[in-house]
Amino acid sequence: MKKTALASALAIGLGFGTQAALAAPLTGEFCMYDATGDFISSIGWVGGTDSDMDGLIDCDVQVSGTIDNNTFALMSPQKFFNQPWTAHDGVILAPGPHQIDSIQAGTYDFTVGAGQVGGHILFDWGAPAGTPCGQANCDIDVVMAWDVNCVFTATNEECTYASTDVAAVSPPGQPDGILGLEMIDGAFVGSAANFNFTALFPLPGAPTFTPPADPAFLAPEQATPAIIDVDLGTVTDEAPTGTTVDYSTDGKPVLDPTKTWIPDDNATNTITVNATQTVNSYTVDWRATNPASQMSFMTQNVTVTVADATPPVLTSTPADVNTNVTSTSDSVCFGALSAADAIEPNLTVEWSHDGFNFNPANPDTGNPCDNSSTGFGPNANTVQWRVSDASGNMVNYTQNVFLNLPAGITGKACTIDLTSPGTRLTEGRFTMRDQGGALVGSVDNTITGDIDTTLLCSDVNCSNQPPGFTSAARLVTTQPFFGFTWLATPVRLFGPGTYQFETCPFPRTFNAASGFWESPDGSNRCGGEFTPNLLEMTVGPGQLGAHMLFEWSVNKSIDVAVVWDVDCNKFQLTSSDPDGDGVLASRMVDGPFKGNNAAFDVSTQPGEPPIADGGYTATIAVAENTVSGESPIPLTLDPLPAFNPDPAAVTSCVGGCAKFTTTDLLDGMDAGGAYQYAQAVLPLTTTTPFWSLYRLYDEGTGTWGPFRIDNRNNVRTAPLEAVSGECPEPGNGDYDRPITGSLADKLRAGDWCVQLTIEDGGPNDADGMANGSVSDPGGVAEVPAVGLPATQTSGGGCSIAGHRTTAADAGHWWLLAGLLGWLGLKRRKTA
Repeated sequence: MKKTALASALAIGLGFGTQAALAAPLTGEFCMYDATGDFISSIGWVGGTDSDMDGLIDCDVQVSGTIDNNTFALMSPQKFFNQPWTAHDGVILAPGPHQIDSIQAGTYDFTVGAGQVGGHILFDWGAPAGTPCGQANCDIDVVMAWDVNCVFTATNEECTYASTDVAAVSPPGQPDGILGLEMIDGAFVGSAANFNFTALFPLPGAPTFTPPADPAFLAPEQATPAIIDVDLGTVTDEAPTGTTVDYSTDGKPVLDPTKTWIPDDNATNTITVNATQTVNSYTVDWRATNPASQMSFMTQNVTVTVADATPPVLTSTPADVNTNVTSTSDSVCFGALSAADAIEPNLTVEWSHDGFNFNPANPDTGNPCDNSSTGFGPNANTVQWRVSDASGNMVNYTQNVFLNLPAGITGKACTIDLTSPGTRLTEGRFTMRDQGGALVGSVDNTITGDIDTTLLCSDVNCSNQPPGFTSAARLVTTQPFFGFTWLATPVRLFGPGTYQFETCPFPRTFNAASGFWESPDGSNRCGGEFTPNLLEMTVGPGQLGAHMLFEWSVNKSIDVAVVWDVDCNKFQLTSSDPDGDGVLASRMVDGPFKGNNAAFDVSTQPGEPPIADGGYTATIAVAENTVSGESPIPLTLDPLPAFNPDPAAVTSCVGGCAKFTTTDLLDGMDAGGAYQYAQAVLPLTTTTPFWSLYRLYDEGTGTWGPFRIDNRNNVRTAPLEAVSGECPEPGNGDYDRPITGSLADKLRAGDWCVQLTIEDGGPNDADGMANGSVSDPGGVAEVPAVGLPATQTSGGGCSIAGHRTTAADAGHWWLLAGLLGWLGLKRRKTA
């Protein structure tokens, strides 16, 4: 094999001078082009662009090596078309004609163009580096030509070698537009291999020196821009003797004759930094000059960090608010808050009702309605303000907002706590409904489990959780569902966002005999069918999402997504309707109950830290429930257990009987003195019969008795409101009862809503004591037209049963806005 190398001509042509014989490291890329000039990727992609704008076609195989004026060597850890390769015996070729004697395919001629640098190298494909090739694809001749562009500094030159066209001479020809020269032997005959790279050549004889280390200066927190003095340090180890060193901070190129240089004083070199932000970066150029006027240059990077460890300072805070409203649906203006920071001009100001969901605040313009909300409860409320800077420093402020509502409204705002660490024991209910909303199976009220609401996953893979994390909650039951108990685990929790879950990631095979897709363990994972559908879940602000795998009978890993409203319902986590189909929960996409909606309503068990606490009661419709039929306050509510029939009734418990207990009482005053009482509205599941009374049940004796009416106790009924289809608020004039004729003292027929007024310790309080608690087991009874004695009174005072009473007449009223067992808070009329 014949190779031609004209090192001297190359050195003269490129002006390398005395340093040209020095070997330099190179880094670059390897490409191959087919006979039509298309770029061939090792993964089959055809194209070729210069995405990084370095003048080189993008290649997909990285190379490294060395080069001097005579030889070059190339290597790469990457495979080409899944085979290792090496390139060896590389020779540099000067401009002009050359001839290659190929070991495999004979001789061919070519020309390296004027002003170009040529190269010839032997290519082994299929043999790792350092091993004998021993096959046909060895010593494949590769010829290339480069356009070389060099940038010189005082210490080195950086040269870019960009592949260009090579003209074939035998047979005679012109450049064919294809980079490189087509190979005539080996596995890639007709294709052209190219190598694009850069090489860094050091200049001999330049002075050496050791510049100061890069300083990272930490300045105390102060207003910016700040003038800060930074010690750069001093230079050491200058060589040869007589070398001088200076530095510059003007940012001009090091060879610019107008650049300003400052002599190194061999003691302390100090620059003044104008710190305009928290982190400031500067470049200091250092220059060493030897007695022969040769120069070397080094760069020092200076970082000045102005420590931001102090929270912003509040400059103005909103005044506490005490305002009269007619309803909690009224919008209340609560002003604005402003703050300043020594470092950062742009601060984040937010406010929250519950400390859980924060809203961006409007800027303080001096307008009392800069910020307003309808999210306040009656009486005392707080607005939690927080101001934070980009470094995470935060200052908090609490503003009090007191709503003066019409007489008879009481309670406290709902508070939410998802930050309580550790596992909280839970209890709740499970309900399944079909796509039309009809109940599937029975409601399960025996749900127990546990939850840690601090373990929220940031994505479907819970990549933010530590290794080994599987579950943040668990739901179990003792009540069989269609003959089998079930288990929901793992349960992963998610904050606001949209998530898509792979509904069956398990390997399965189809069992023709059973008709199921079965897992290797023989179970019907994912409900025994192959379901490629994704399950999507969108969690809104103030909500908590849960994705669980449900096990029922032999069916495992049935995907269930539930989005809970986090509030002060009877169930602190109440299932919502995220897919908007009118049925609570999201439809299942796999398993034997595919298409149905599985809803879970959950609260913490007594003694556990509540997830949500508080709520409020009112005599007017001040609370808009997020879910129809649910309550904004937790109550002790139980459906009555099995009871003896009422011998005085034709039908007991018309519309449902329930027991409630409450300690939220109101103060009353009459001629007999001060007392406390509660008032509740009970929605019924059917209307009051023509002849009916409200009857009390004595759980101790299993007997029924009358509800006694006097000036402190009363029962009235009302129809549903025409527009809303809901029970009127307590104290509404629609609540009434007959006072004349044969139906006197009975309940008005055809009504859906019962209003109870019960004195604490009075004749209708089940515990019989004025102890701050009112309890009432009972319900509506249909009675015969004759046979019951007249309603009794406890005597003393004038009965209020004889006239219509409004909220204003009554003075103080109280709405028990709770879900009474299996009764709804707001009975909605269904045609």
